Amino acid sequence: MANRDGFQCLWAQALDPATKRPRGEPFAVFYAHRSPWRTMGPRTAFSLAVGRDRLVFNAAEVTGNVLMAQLPPD
Repeated sequence: MANRDGFQCLWAQALDPATKRPRGEPFAVFYAHRSPWRTMGPRTAFSLAVGRDRLVFNAAEVTGNVLMAQLPPD
């Protein structure tokens, strides 16, 4: 997870199989700002698990409503 573009998104970088050193530029795996899902809260509250062919992480869907009412005159 990195804040490279102002949002907490998931990024990856290829590794050289022989040296296990980074190869190429980092690329976005999950853009948190392009969907209703956000990786919000303090960084210590974020969990990420990496498997052979998957990433598992916690995220929250952020939605809201605006409610208006007109009160009767006094």
